[in-house]
Amino acid sequence: MIRTLAATLAAAAASTALANATPGSAAPAFTLTDLSGKPANLADYKGRTVVLEWHNFGCPFVQKHYRSGNMQTLQKKYGADVVWLAVNSTARTAFDYSAPPAIAAQLKDFGAAPARYLMDEPARRRATSWTSPALSAGHTPRRRPRTCS
Repeated sequence: MIRTLAATLAAAAASTALANATPGSAAPAFTLTDLSGKPANLADYKGRTVVLEWHNFGCPFVQKHYRSGNMQTLQKKYGADVVWLAVNSTARTAFDYSAPPAIAAQLKDFGAAPARYLMDEPARRRATSWTSPALSAGHTPRRRPRTCS
C-alpha cells in the first residue's frame, strides 16, 4: 500500500475523488506529466512512502518555505526514504502559471530536489484537506498579486 504524506502547499479547490482520501491510506490513482513531458503514474511508487507537495512558486507559502530553505532541507533529509512528488495544478490561464522550462530553472535556482515535478495543467488533481481542513483551498489567501492557484 502506498502511504502518503500530503504537504498541501499551494492548495486549490478539492476534487471529489481526492476529498475522500484520509491520512495514512492509499491515495487515489492518478497519472500526470512531468516537466519533460513524460507520464508519471502514482502506482509506479507502490509500496513506497510518497510525499505529495502541491507547488507553485507564485504562492506566498511556497516562496516562504523555499526561500528559507525549509523544503530543500526536508527533501534532502528524507530523499532516500520517500518519493517526493511536487504537483503543480495551476491552470494555464492563471496569472501565476509558469511553463515547465521556467519551473525547471526555478527549481535549480532554489536547489530544490523533488524526485519528480508533475504538471496537472487541466487542474484535475487539486490539493485537498488530507492533513487539515485549515489547508483546504477555501483557506488559501486570495490577495493579489501573490496568491496560490
